[in-house]
Amino acid sequence: MATDTLKRNVGSRLMVVGPEVGLMHAIPEDRRGAVLGELTEATMEGWFERMDLPTPEFSNVQHESEPSDERPDGRLKDDSQGLSYLHAHVVIAPTVPGLVQDREGYKVYEKQIGWLHEAGREAMEVIWERDLVVERYAELQAELDERVRYQQQLDQEHDREAVVEHERPPVMDRTVPEPPAIPPPEIDMDMELGE
Repeated sequence: MATDTLKRNVGSRLMVVGPEVGLMHAIPEDRRGAVLGELTEATMEGWFERMDLPTPEFSNVQHESEPSDERPDGRLKDDSQGLSYLHAHVVIAPTVPGLVQDREGYKVYEKQIGWLHEAGREAMEVIWERDLVVERYAELQAELDERVRYQQQLDQEHDREAVVEHERPPVMDRTVPEPPAIPPPEIDMDMELGE
């Protein structure tokens, strides 16, 4: 889940709920929208339950993007599945119904973001195991884990290559030679000065 903007003190909070493409495509096509909606709601409820807060108002819109052959850094994808990416853009109120005031703000730090990811994974497991049966979900999860390991390996190789490409050239001898001795100018002391 994209969570970069959740830490800021803002007028609304934004996030993206985007299940892994292969897992989403394992769901029958006519059920994907409903499953994503259920996942979004369950994630929000589970997250605020972990924070011991009432769930704030939120709205979401589902969006299906076309696959890209490039990664965000411009490199070509190595295992492009050519599958569209169904995800939900979620706008969340930055306040919750309060006990003392009508509305109260809440803060989102690293711990709360961890809870968000836990709530999302938990909701996803429940929904996918129900819709796909436990064995199929475990098989898909194992395939995903293998792809993640492969991509991490590619990223490490890319990082090593980038370091080699950007290594400093050997340090050249930077000692400055002594300048040649320049004799002092000759001054003619017998020179007549003009009147």
